[in-house]
Amino acid sequence: MTDTRRTIDAVWRIESARLIAGLARMVRDVGLAEDLAQDALGTRPPRGIHRLSYDRRRTPSPALPDPEIHVSISASLLPEFDHEMASTRRILERLPDDRLSWRPHAKSMTMGRLASHVAELLRWLHLSLDRDSFDVAPPEGPSYRPADLSSRQEILDLFDRKVAAARERLLAVDDASFGQFWRLLRGGQELLTLPRLGVYRTMIINHMIHHRGQLSVYLRLNDVPVPGMYGPSADEM
Repeated sequence: MTDTRRTIDAVWRIESARLIAGLARMVRDVGLAEDLAQDALGTRPPRGIHRLSYDRRRTPSPALPDPEIHVSISASLLPEFDHEMASTRRILERLPDDRLSWRPHAKSMTMGRLASHVAELLRWLHLSLDRDSFDVAPPEGPSYRPADLSSRQEILDLFDRKVAAARERLLAVDDASFGQFWRLLRGGQELLTLPRLGVYRTMIINHMIHHRGQLSVYLRLNDVPVPGMYGPSADEM
């Protein structure tokens, strides 16, 4: 790979979400904005780089509001959502089925449990938008049971279902709903209260990125090539 190509690759990974968001405000269509951004670099996505849209074939890009009026919060979040979901899937695709029971320390989650957690995190988008609170251990009912899947394909299938459902739900959220407060409880006791937008940012997106980073270390420690997230990894240089 030439120095010029490495530079283009790095610029695309680092700046694509911001570039596409700015173009989307002007052209009012996320898909067209992606095409324009890629053409501006003189290329379809560089080698090894996926399009931002998680799956354009199954999920057409929505038209955005007139930029003279307003760009909704959900529309402004969409490019980042697509980018992070595509990056997360690349990590999950590398999971070795024969190492899912491996853990780096006795206090650590197994690789399979950690990957299952990443795959199911988007369920919290519905839990935080479709109700005012959620109790992980309600006094009157069963506690929340996290996923612990036994194969890479099961993990990918769960992730794909959650991404499709979350993307559709995200597009339907109005700005006022993002500003409403939501509570997390355990046994009826309040653990935290945040605006729904804060829940989306901290409990879902940042949470997923955090655990995705852990998974990348699990892969490295098992000699599995790690895909790049915001730039080429050591395996791609």
